[in-house]
Amino acid sequence: MPFVSIRKSDFRTISRTYLVKRGTDKSGELTENKLSS
Repeated sequence: MPFVSIRKSDFRTISRTYLVKRGTDKSGELTENKLSS
């Protein structure tokens, strides 16, 4: 994936969507909180 062309906000959204698709809802929330802080 072209990480360089992905914006920080887009990367966070993609990461959250990827985690949710994998069924790791709680992990997704924790990851988003870490990236937001």
